[in-house]
Amino acid sequence: MSILGMFARHPVPGKTKTRLAAGTGETAAAELYANFVQDLVPRTARLADQIWIAITPDTDASRNWFRKFCDSDSDVDCRLLAQPQGSLGDRITWFFRTAAAQGRGPAVLIGTDSPDLPSSRITQAFQVLNDGRADMVTVPAADGGYVLIGLAGEPDALFDNIRWSSPFTLLDTISAAKATGMRLSVLSPWYDIDLLENLGTLLSLQKWPGLTEAAACPHTTRFLERLLPDIADVCDR
Repeated sequence: MSILGMFARHPVPGKTKTRLAAGTGETAAAELYANFVQDLVPRTARLADQIWIAITPDTDASRNWFRKFCDSDSDVDCRLLAQPQGSLGDRITWFFRTAAAQGRGPAVLIGTDSPDLPSSRITQAFQVLNDGRADMVTVPAADGGYVLIGLAGEPDALFDNIRWSSPFTLLDTISAAKATGMRLSVLSPWYDIDLLENLGTLLSLQKWPGLTEAAACPHTTRFLERLLPDIADVCDR
């Protein structure tokens, strides 16, 4: 029983994609992120036996916003969970411990900042874990972190001393895995959407499909095309 998890935030202006909002404005950043989720969840939902959407904050408004993704397809085993309090490391550890307690197979965790993450990266991650080729698998991000991480079992203290949201996140994680004797598989890198310039990469790959493995993001692309004049204005200042 494979589990695909994703950490997701209720898209509220001023609390969502705050670094990106410096260039797009708070409302546009929140709306853009909402489109990320609308593209990502339906596409990835069938890549595992279960999909867990771990949301924050745990409010009625947040649950109501995300519930439509789980209710839209009765054939998909989709579950909403509330992220616990604590650091990113605490929350990642919680996810993998909860998944391991199911005792049914590997778990892979992604964020929601890479809406065009190729489906092939996710299927590859499950393959190397299912085949016993690795205990941990990751897809590095361009900023020094990672856009995907998967484990075949318990995380133990793997994420206790990681410098999160830094150029050293991937380095620290690999070092911790190696120190515990884990077998590691590193797949081809991808990128997060955190800054205004990342939108140029995203839109370029969407406008010219087939040049890369980038997954189609129709909701995000349509919104970005409407946002283009505002983005150009900010870049010209």
